[in-house]
Amino acid sequence: MKKIFLTLIILCLTYPNLGKSQNQEIVDIDDINSLGTPNIKPRLMLILDSSGSMNEKDRYGDIKLDSAKITLSKILDKIPDDETNVALMAYDNCDTKLLVPPSNTNMGRVKSRAMSIYPTAKTPIAKSIREAGQILSNNSQETTIILISDGEETCGGDPCLEADRLRQRTDVNVKFYVIGYSVDESTQRQLQCIADNKDRYFDIDDSFSLETTVHKIVKEEVTKKFDEDTDGVKNEQDKCPKTLPAFSVNKTGCEIAYTMPTPFKTNEATIPPALVEPAVDQLVDY
Repeated sequence: MKKIFLTLIILCLTYPNLGKSQNQEIVDIDDINSLGTPNIKPRLMLILDSSGSMNEKDRYGDIKLDSAKITLSKILDKIPDDETNVALMAYDNCDTKLLVPPSNTNMGRVKSRAMSIYPTAKTPIAKSIREAGQILSNNSQETTIILISDGEETCGGDPCLEADRLRQRTDVNVKFYVIGYSVDESTQRQLQCIADNKDRYFDIDDSFSLETTVHKIVKEEVTKKFDEDTDGVKNEQDKCPKTLPAFSVNKTGCEIAYTMPTPFKTNEATIPPALVEPAVDQLVDY
């Protein structure tokens, strides 16, 4: 009997997971809250259009892909590591690339991979939606998907059909937001049908609008519980919890500076009125 008991002790020490189901998830003790239940991190998937047209300029002369990468970098700077799972996908002609998996909680990793994206020729929107569904399958936790695109499908797929199929699946739980970056009416119609509803599609024409739109989505769907104004300061330390987008803040979450694009005309020290008015309107409506 002593030999059997000793053998059991050795087995337990050698194989601590013995007897557990192979599919049972082992939760890190740091991911358990005071009530003894796992802390569920928000999940975000970013799909970035890296087609050739994203190398073109927007209405203020900024390269669209550069603006998108800078916007993502700014937003990711305001999300603390280990608070959110963030994935990143981009196009590779008529294929897609998962640059960062959904299990990732390192914002620096996402920033680094985003900055490495370069424009290719095609726009495989349908395949990116299908791939996202496969990557996120068999997980009941809700994932917010943000697609930033400036063009229509060019690889023969049907993005609207793929989006409908994804919404009908029971093994995937997603919210789909779409941002059309300087798009024409035809592209707008296609991108609108991908979004879950009309409130989750946004038309933008410049980097400032892109940043405020992404900020608004992330604030509502991702950071609200731990940083309600998405300024990079958690709620419990934030003395100014209503900070608007594009404001820099100090350690207490209060504004210290405001950043706004200033696309000056060549050889002229004037700011086009078309820039100022939409910016003010966006901040008032925010």
